[in-house]
Amino acid sequence: MCFSEDTGEPDNVLIHETHHELEQGSASLIVKGHLRSHVAFWKSIGASQFIINTISNGYVIPFVHTPPRASFPNNHSAFQHKEFVESAIADLLKVGSIVECLNAPIVVNPLSVSVQSSGKKRLILDLQYRNSFLKKFKITFEGVPVNAAIINRSPTKLAVFV
Repeated sequence: MCFSEDTGEPDNVLIHETHHELEQGSASLIVKGHLRSHVAFWKSIGASQFIINTISNGYVIPFVHTPPRASFPNNHSAFQHKEFVESAIADLLKVGSIVECLNAPIVVNPLSVSVQSSGKKRLILDLQYRNSFLKKFKITFEGVPVNAAIINRSPTKLAVFV
């Protein structure tokens, strides 16, 4: 995410953080804007205002406060697989999953590469530092049996739970 150095607020650049991993050899799939183009459908099925806002405007990361300036070097695996990292970044730029920041960002998160036993590589963005500044939400699952009963009674209806 790019932040303005002047204000500490996010730049007026929408960055879709839906893909945190890019698998080697995976086909490029452009999904940017697909949900937004069908927001009327989500309204028609009674999706919550949170869902409608997220589809319309993108997900707002719930920071407690803006993280202080920090820059972390890439992990050793990213240097070991430099060509893969460069290729993966170029692919992500091409499909619009990431954008290049014109100003130095407040936080530079490290990259690493995970290599599966098959030899397939994945680019990993380590958001551990950023995550430490997120608002924590308590999650309870006592409604799961109730939700399961609702779904079982009406299996042909799409249920959106938030």
